[in-house]
Amino acid sequence: MKKGRPLPDTSRAPQIFARFSGSRGKTLVIDALKEQKPVLGNVKAAEELWSHGRLEFFQEGELLAREDDWANEIVFILAGSAHVSIAGFKVAERKAGQHVGEMALIDPSQPRSASVTAAEPTVGLVVSEEHFTATASQFPDMWRQIAKEIGERLRQRNKFIRPSNPVPFMFVACASESLPIAKALQSYFVEKEVVVEVWTDNVFKPSQGTMESLEGKLETADFAVAVFSADDRIESRGVEKVAPRDNTVFELGLFAGAIGRERSFFAVQKGADIKVPSDLAGISSLHYDLPKEKGGEPDIAEACSEIFERVSALGPR
Repeated sequence: MKKGRPLPDTSRAPQIFARFSGSRGKTLVIDALKEQKPVLGNVKAAEELWSHGRLEFFQEGELLAREDDWANEIVFILAGSAHVSIAGFKVAERKAGQHVGEMALIDPSQPRSASVTAAEPTVGLVVSEEHFTATASQFPDMWRQIAKEIGERLRQRNKFIRPSNPVPFMFVACASESLPIAKALQSYFVEKEVVVEVWTDNVFKPSQGTMESLEGKLETADFAVAVFSADDRIESRGVEKVAPRDNTVFELGLFAGAIGRERSFFAVQKGADIKVPSDLAGISSLHYDLPKEKGGEPDIAEACSEIFERVSALGPR
């Protein structure tokens, strides 16, 4: 491994860091490198990368690569995982056995196209363009594997990049009582490459600062979902009915006006007699079921399927 720079102090770091810097660190790094697609199990190639690389430890939230930076190093993720984001929007995840920063090896005339942030304690081997090129010249198949990997990633990225948001951005509004439903929606779309932000009534208050934040979401959101639950009771024509919180209805109305009703949804519990304001007519309704037992998961499959079908058809604005 490259000399001249001491390894970070791992005395207070997670055990995963100590594992790669201990007495068997070299062996474990080389074993992990052999799992990388460009290396394809080639021990000599892995040893060459190790000899010229720089072992780095990233705490959760630290950057492996920064968008618009001109660094041209490739980072092989040996352990842990990271989020890839463009203009603040998460577009992909990378985990152990994968690499980031490969575009800088191919096109040195352009800055980095994305930021990569550690999602958990992560170990990476950082290799400069110069040393990677020298290694790949000895093992030409490494370039072919890099090219295949880049092609696959570009095809994935092109499905989502638009003139506006690189991937669809969805705003979900709910009362705190409905947070499990909103969080379930958010979890579903993680693997669909749809960015979901959840706001509850604990966050939204009619203050200037929050209204400014909400206006920012109106400008960037591509889709909006309001989760309605039996939060309040109202009297309508002499009959008491349950109704969603006013601020949740208000938020949905704002988004429907800003992004269009075809991009807006409200979700209600199946079988629940909830009074939905008449001025929300034309906004698609969705249905969910509460968990059948304590600690269970809500049934949101039907709602998610309908949302994803619309997201796939319309894409970002």
